[in-house]
Amino acid sequence: MENASKALIIAGEIMIGMILIGIISYLFITMAKTPERYNAQLSQVEIDKINSYFVKFQDRKDISA
Repeated sequence: MENASKALIIAGEIMIGMILIGIISYLFITMAKTPERYNAQLSQVEIDKINSYFVKFQDRKDISA
């Protein structure tokens, strides 16, 4: 009976360890993607800023190439 209780305690510790490793790896992967998203968003903002100079002339009929 004494060995069974120790085995349950060890199994519980292993399960808690596996859960912690899973949470840490999830957070690491999520935090690694954040700079990529920021750079993509920043690039889109820069593209929109450059395009804003040309979009205002798009529907004008009095301007030709």
